[in-house]
Amino acid sequence: MNPVPTPHKFRRTYTFVVTERCNFKCRYCYVHTSDRVMSLEVGKAGVEMILADPDPERYEGVALEFIGGEPLLEAELIESIMDYFHKRTKECRHYYANNHLGNINSNGVLYGSVATQRLLATHHCIRVGLTVDGDEAMHNQNRVYHDGRGTYADVLKNVPLWLKQQRPLSKELSTKVTINHENLPLFRRGIVYLLKELDIPVVHANTIFEDVWQSGDEELFERELVQLADDLVAVGIPVERCSLFKGGIGRPYPKADGHHNWCGCGRYMTAIGPDGNLYPCNHFVPSGLAKQTAEPIGTVFTRIDPDKIAPYLNMSRDSKSPPECLTCEVATGCAWCAGVDFDETGRLDKRVTYICRMHKARIRAIEQVKSKGLLVSPVHRASL
Repeated sequence: MNPVPTPHKFRRTYTFVVTERCNFKCRYCYVHTSDRVMSLEVGKAGVEMILADPDPERYEGVALEFIGGEPLLEAELIESIMDYFHKRTKECRHYYANNHLGNINSNGVLYGSVATQRLLATHHCIRVGLTVDGDEAMHNQNRVYHDGRGTYADVLKNVPLWLKQQRPLSKELSTKVTINHENLPLFRRGIVYLLKELDIPVVHANTIFEDVWQSGDEELFERELVQLADDLVAVGIPVERCSLFKGGIGRPYPKADGHHNWCGCGRYMTAIGPDGNLYPCNHFVPSGLAKQTAEPIGTVFTRIDPDKIAPYLNMSRDSKSPPECLTCEVATGCAWCAGVDFDETGRLDKRVTYICRMHKARIRAIEQVKSKGLLVSPVHRASL
């Protein structure tokens, strides 16, 4: 169900939280683990809900995402859900039979397991995102086992197989680096390592949304970003292979886009909790909230309740942003997360701005990198 008109075709995303168990205990993770695991009955009901869409062709297609916890702990369950999806789409000659893909976001330790490899061999539509959080020092700063041991060595042994299998399936295969206060001094070296030593095609990096930033962090971030660009050029790597140097950001907001939210939360994405309850995205599942509790917007058995989804459909940049954000000269590219906003404030119409200083530091760094002739996309200096 999606009552919002779609002037352009988007891919409709359904996120199956197949387990809330995790073999890691990452220090920056917002997910609160538990023993809850999705049943196959709930997974099948989720598929039936997806196929019940009365007008699926208004979308580019559908993405079935599988997350946790660590989703590959339930590789056999994912395989069974995908088996059922393929069976049902063929039986009813559904539009999604030829217009779908699967996504798995994994910490990588189980990528080479028998169950995972069988899943990927059976379902070629599945793409796997594997997280290597920099070099060994940076990765082990936050990504640890429950007993505090670093996980880097166990992840790294699966990277060659992951690159071999996934690179042909993606034009820009990437890993994700998460930057927080603790690993700020390490991220520059970590990103160079990922691009040069591991030859990962693209590194997507972001600073976290939560209230963790301390005095001086933005200055360090800016300096390290400028030096990162120099380091990449010195080893022959285009700076654009790191998403922190993405062009086209750092401008005032276009007035015409004020009715949009940052992402498709509630509009083009729906999360299915282990118990079958539905949420506008995975951040609103109970395991994704630390301070607040979000009411489900329906269940896989009863579908989405129009009244309960309505507040999420009404979220927009203009309704959520404080005046200083709407008038900021470098606002574009400054992200927000509806789940973090809700968890911090208990409201959907109030945007937290913890990353403001880090965003402006990023824009200042990009401007310096551009002045050296290393970037072609403009940024704006005002309001920095």
